[in-house]
Amino acid sequence: MGFSRVVKAQMTRWVKSEFFRPQNLIWNFVLPLTWGLQFYFLYIPFQFGEISLQFIKVSNAQINLVGYTLSGQVCWMLFVNASIFGGAFFLRERWGGTLEVLFLSPASRMGIITGTALAGASNFLWFIAGLVIAVVLLNVQLNIVSWVAVVVSLFVSFLVLIALGMFFETFFIASRLGGMWATAIQEPMQFLSGLIFPIQYLPKVLQVLAITIPFTYVLLIVRGTLLGSLTLESIVWELSILIFMMFCLIGLCLVFLKCVEKHIKRHANLTMF
Repeated sequence: MGFSRVVKAQMTRWVKSEFFRPQNLIWNFVLPLTWGLQFYFLYIPFQFGEISLQFIKVSNAQINLVGYTLSGQVCWMLFVNASIFGGAFFLRERWGGTLEVLFLSPASRMGIITGTALAGASNFLWFIAGLVIAVVLLNVQLNIVSWVAVVVSLFVSFLVLIALGMFFETFFIASRLGGMWATAIQEPMQFLSGLIFPIQYLPKVLQVLAITIPFTYVLLIVRGTLLGSLTLESIVWELSILIFMMFCLIGLCLVFLKCVEKHIKRHANLTMF
């Protein structure tokens, strides 16, 4: 089966079976708001009204604290849905005994990964509903000077987070410990990417690690264009880095999928580690 047909089939199957699950409603509608409030109240004892972000070509951008925490949750929940939920889907396939059959079929391997990531990302629509309520209740003020920059930053961020989700999914399909790996990557990602606090406050050694994480740049450009009045010219370097990282992630997916396929054909199972 071709790539597009497999993507459509995977999305249709998982959206129909998962979109209305109570677990997805809690993860996307309730938890993001409580997490955002938790991060917000971490700053209250220090009486911060604004957070300063540092960019490659812009010295800093002043971001409203409430907007800072909520915008971080927007990016984080899209990543969670595209990667961790995708990992959960594959784990359910493994329990049902259908994962090996799926990957031994002539279906496009990349189509399976892409369709699963997009199906997981569809749950993000629940979070959008909760986000609108939070924005209204908390009276979040946007600071936009270029809608073109906003649209481009959101579009590129979506593609990169889907690619990042696909990258992690290629590992989840090959391990019985996919759930454990999915949980283990969350804390380091949150800490190093600037989700909770800006990366310029990290020790220098950890800053080097932070700038290698695509999620770091996603947070910068989304926050900068929505809340920091940045233009497209102001984030061109961050966008270029993200696009480069996206192609690298897709290339790594293809390489690892070939390794997985060879293992499946040789041993007829997906347990590599």
